[in-house]
Amino acid sequence: MFFTKNLAALLIFATAAVARISSTVSAGAVSRFSNSAVSQDDTSSEPAFTSCTTVVSSVPDLSGNVQNATDDFQLAEVTLLKNEYPQSFTDEEFELITYAIEPNGDGTGTATTVFLIGEVTNANLTSFVQSWDGITANGPKAVWTIGEVVCTVARVTCNFVMSPTPAISNITDAGNDLLDAQGLQVVNQFPLETGLLFNNDAVVANADGSYNATSSLQVGNVTNDELLPFANSWVGETISGEEAQWFVEAGSCVEQQD
Repeated sequence: MFFTKNLAALLIFATAAVARISSTVSAGAVSRFSNSAVSQDDTSSEPAFTSCTTVVSSVPDLSGNVQNATDDFQLAEVTLLKNEYPQSFTDEEFELITYAIEPNGDGTGTATTVFLIGEVTNANLTSFVQSWDGITANGPKAVWTIGEVVCTVARVTCNFVMSPTPAISNITDAGNDLLDAQGLQVVNQFPLETGLLFNNDAVVANADGSYNATSSLQVGNVTNDELLPFANSWVGETISGEEAQWFVEAGSCVEQQD
């Protein structure tokens, strides 16, 4: 797990608020399709983020080569998304990462994709991807039949008072590091997460060296029932970033509302 300011992980947004997305995928049969940057827009508070799993099959059958199958299925997904959200693709506000399709032994495979689309709401994107149940989609090499699509993302907003040790005087550095701290906690707790989108909605420095931070935490393949109590458990504890140890003095997290 790592955060980065380039596309080596998944994406970092170029916005006024610090926003980071990353994934824990390792080298191998993973397919990425992306632009150079995704920005916020006027129609939603932040780009839409969702993680979805489905069972797929192809004609001709590509299941004998996982990488070829994964690449081809992702391009079929891209075609569906381009047709639905042409402006997002024209404006180059998109990112997809498709995990290696897992063969089921019967000619089908289980596919998981993390979607990030600008100028769209979470509810709209999730509803559209779930509507693929039962349709066929064309990749360059095969026609794909898509089964029931299940999208699972935990979304919580946290308001914390946090104190770093050693002190961090630069508010941008502080915001980056507290996101690192929160991200590392989540990855260690939920090793099967498929991707993270963390955003600082507000970071305010206090005279005593602490910070008031409002953060949006979104985690793929994790539920609110799992993430919410875990994030709330940080109050009174110290969590580790790359630059500092953060003592969470006070605060709480709540479920995000679409």
